[in-house]
This record gives sequence, C-alpha cells and structure tokens, in this order.
Amino acid sequence: MKFLLLLSFLFSSIFTHAQSEAYQLKKNQKLPVKSPFEQIVDRELPANIIYEDDEIIAFQPLGNQAPVHFLIVPKKRIPTINDV
Repeated sequence: MKFLLLLSFLFSSIFTHAQSEAYQLKKNQKLPVKSPFEQIVDRELPANIIYEDDEIIAFQPLGNQAPVHFLIVPKKRIPTINDV
C-alpha cells in the first residue's frame, strides 16, 4: 500500500511540473479566447444540438464524416490533456 501511495505521488509530481514556463505562458495567453466548442455551449455559434445536460453537450458537426456522426463535449473547460 505504501508503495502505491509513493508511486502515485511520484507520477503526480512529475506530470504537474512537466510543462515548461514558456508553455505555461503560451497556454495562459490562449485561455481567455473561447474555443468553438465553448462558443457552441454558450450559444454563440449555431449547432444542431441532440442532447444536453449539466455536464455535456452533444451535437452534429458541420462536416459529417459518417452517416451517423455526433460530437460529445464536456461543458467544463479542459485547457490541456495534462489538466484532465
């Protein structure tokens, strides 16, 4: 059990400090700009919404890639994969 706690601590400390200062600065500059998904959630862009609740929204993309094609997007902003 102690080994697992130590291992999880090491991985969390590695991944939280893995971003360089230049990357952090670039990320922080982009954060104020809304993504197209955020604009759809805020109804600033049109979309054919097929499902919505407090946490997710599902809609048909403008360029369908298959006969049945939906995008399911979380409403919470996740700036990078490291922030998941």
